[in-house]
Amino acid sequence: MKYFIVFIIAYCLFFVMSAAHADVSSLTNVSNVVYATASSLMNVSDTVSRLKAEEPANHTIQFTIPSGMNGGAITIFFNNAVSDINGVDYTDIDLLYGPLGRETEKALYVQPGTNVWGVTVNPILRTITLNYPIVYGFPILTGERVIIKIGTHALDDMSPAKTQSRQLKNGAAAPLGHTVRIQTQFNAGSLAIPIVSDDSIGISCQGAVQSPTGLKAENSAGVVKLFWTDTADNESGFFIERSQE
Repeated sequence: MKYFIVFIIAYCLFFVMSAAHADVSSLTNVSNVVYATASSLMNVSDTVSRLKAEEPANHTIQFTIPSGMNGGAITIFFNNAVSDINGVDYTDIDLLYGPLGRETEKALYVQPGTNVWGVTVNPILRTITLNYPIVYGFPILTGERVIIKIGTHALDDMSPAKTQSRQLKNGAAAPLGHTVRIQTQFNAGSLAIPIVSDDSIGISCQGAVQSPTGLKAENSAGVVKLFWTDTADNESGFFIERSQE
C-alpha cells in the first residue's frame, strides 16, 4: 500500500509539471512576449513633441544598452501609441550612439550595407526596425547610449535624400499610457506614452502689475535691507535682481 501511494503522488507531480511546461511553451505564439534572456535596456525614454490624440508628432527615443550590440537589429514596437506610420522611411530617422554626451550619427538607408544601417518600416504592425550593417567596424559597446529621432527634427546629413517631412501620428487617447517596446540584439525594454484628447494649456492674465512705491535701502552692519510699499493686488511676490552697474 505504501508503494502504491508513493507511485500515485509521483505520477501526479509528473502530470502537474508536464502541464506547467505545456502552458509555458504555448506562450511562444503570443504576440509581444519578451523572454528575459538578458538584462533589460536602461534609461529608456521617448520625448514626444505633442501628446494630442491622432495628431502628428516627433519622437526622440533614448536608451542605454547593457550588453552591447554587434549584429541583429533594433526594433521599436509602437503598438497603439501610434495610429499611422505610412510614408515614414529612413529619410525621417536619425540614429546616434556612443558614450554618454559623445554620441555620433550613423548612416541609414533602405537596406543594410557596409557601415550603413538598413531601415524597415511596417505600417501594419507599426514597427520600425534598424538592421545592423552587413560589414561594420563600430559596434555598440556595453553601456553606450542610443538615440533614435523620428520626425521633422531628424537632421542627419550622413544619409542621402534626407527630407525630414514626415512624423508619426499619435494613437487614441490613453491618459495612463500606451506601451512602446524596444528590442535589440540581446536586450529589451519598454515605456508608456500617455496620449490625451486635448493637450492645450489655458493661460489667463489679470492685467499688468502695478509697480511698488517708496523703495528704499538700509545698510546695517554690512547687510542691505530693502523696503517698499506693495500697491498691487494681482501678484504673489516680487523678484529682486542686483544691478551690475
